[in-house]
Amino acid sequence: MKILFALISTGLAGGVRYIFEVANGLKDKGHDVKIVALAGDHSWFKNLRVEVIYKPLNLNTFSSIVYAFYKFYRYVTLRSAKRNPYDTFLLISSKLGVRPDIIIELAELIRSFDSDVTIATYYLTAFSVWFSQNKNPFYLMQDFQELVEEYEGKLGLKHVLSLAKVTILFYNSLFLR
Repeated sequence: MKILFALISTGLAGGVRYIFEVANGLKDKGHDVKIVALAGDHSWFKNLRVEVIYKPLNLNTFSSIVYAFYKFYRYVTLRSAKRNPYDTFLLISSKLGVRPDIIIELAELIRSFDSDVTIATYYLTAFSVWFSQNKNPFYLMQDFQELVEEYEGKLGLKHVLSLAKVTILFYNSLFLR
């Protein structure tokens, strides 16, 4: 089975590590597993046995200039930093009013793969997977609903998007009934 995981970034985080572990386990069981992301650096996870595909974002002129200055600043001040500067740029870009539409960018990347199952790993990737219209979309719920409620709204993704939900948390399974 061809399985595709969609992430915004592969930076060092517990949720990303969990996804890498699940992807490795599925690969060990003989599945063709790939991970797509817009940013990040997965070199911190030494045992990753699946392919990770990154898509550089299309930035407008102003965003590109700000990003270039930021990369230069990071190079000069934090030469030993392993983190991709774009990860931090995503955090500040909404304040600048130049945030690229990462949902559509990721949806286009997902659409370019023929997978049997496409798994969203975060509320933003759930929208990307849904927009991509790939076969058999799933949403891997890793957070407690109230932690992401301000982003998803009161109804949450379970009422908005027609994605099957997967969770290992008993607490989350109560909300999926």
